[in-house]
Amino acid sequence: MRRIKKRKKTIPEPRLLGNGSAGVNFAGTRITLGPWDHEQHCPSPLASLTYAHLLAAWEAKGRKPLPGEAIEAIRERARAELNGGSSRKREPSKTVGDLIDEYVRLKSEDQRHAVTPSTQRTIRHHLIWFQERYGAMPAETFGIAHLEESQQILIAQQRCNYRTINLRIRTLIAAYKRGVQLGWVEPTQIVALTAITHLSVRSKGVKPRYVASRKWNGVPDDIFEATLKHVQLPMVRDMLRLLRLTGMRCGELCAMTLSEVDMSGDVWVYMPTEHKTAHKGKERPIVLGPRAQTILQQYMHTDLKRPLFSPREAMEAFWAERRANRKWHPSTNKARDARFREEPKHRLGKQWSSAAIGRAVTRACERAKVDHWSPHRLRHAYINDIRREFGEEVAQKLVGHASAEMTRQYGDADLRAMAEAARKVG
Repeated sequence: MRRIKKRKKTIPEPRLLGNGSAGVNFAGTRITLGPWDHEQHCPSPLASLTYAHLLAAWEAKGRKPLPGEAIEAIRERARAELNGGSSRKREPSKTVGDLIDEYVRLKSEDQRHAVTPSTQRTIRHHLIWFQERYGAMPAETFGIAHLEESQQILIAQQRCNYRTINLRIRTLIAAYKRGVQLGWVEPTQIVALTAITHLSVRSKGVKPRYVASRKWNGVPDDIFEATLKHVQLPMVRDMLRLLRLTGMRCGELCAMTLSEVDMSGDVWVYMPTEHKTAHKGKERPIVLGPRAQTILQQYMHTDLKRPLFSPREAMEAFWAERRANRKWHPSTNKARDARFREEPKHRLGKQWSSAAIGRAVTRACERAKVDHWSPHRLRHAYINDIRREFGEEVAQKLVGHASAEMTRQYGDADLRAMAEAARKVG
């Protein structure tokens, strides 16, 4: 199946016009926003506020040209908002973009508040939408009206479901809370922003959440085995088998080192340092039975701190096998191999990522012509098996769930029990 590459949609940005004012081009129409701040080399607060309102109206209209009356009304609205909110003697010095940059820095660099790389990417993804539209606006000027306006634009775009829109808004509010801590904005602004009504599945015009009412089902064994035959790298095949045998998360497997595995008993215990609830001080023991141990023994090495599974080693073994199976070895191949070793286009990392394993599964599903599934569904299949054979409490402990309610969400045990009752009664 050919993958369609998404085309990036650019958003026009304010710039300095020849007459010394700030302006922007919307759908081929040049619009004057207001004065340009020549000292700060950026649009003035009035120009930034006008730009934010124009951008919101342009998005709401489907990126079509705005009539002249609407543009003039937006200019008047921006002047009224700026005059009404300028009771302070000093001009607001921090913008919405400054708040966003500080919050992203806090979550990525500050050791006390840092989150995992995947969460950092999620935060950036949510905040870049506001950065593009309101980045130049003074932080003190941004209010609940702009937040509600953003909510309606996101609904109209139909790209996100209602839960994603709520999360995007909560992420921006979290950035404003950081601004309160630094004294950049007033605490009353947080009270105003949190007054917004979040969306629900019944909200008008929202995109429903996909599989919102369905259980998280595991991968059937026949589809799993059919997919494994088309996974190119033996190491990735073994990693997928381990996920199926142990029920651990993909990130936990990718980060596994020998120093974290207790091999003193007949059943090994893997205690990952970094896991989903590590920041809450909880431990996550993962038990490894005989079949899992047999797979792991193939990848043991002397460096206790290095991840067991290395993409570099996997690809080197793959290339070595291909070179050995060549029927002829022209000099061009030797020269190409030498160039690759000296200046590779892509340097392979020391550790696999969940995204890389997911891509390998996607390609294998396409080759096998089976329904697509993600590696995390192997965890769901493991939970189903444990619940049916050993009960819900054992399944909860093995997969590290804090409550039995979460374990019930994974699987089809309830549906099977209902079907069995229907066979006997109905």
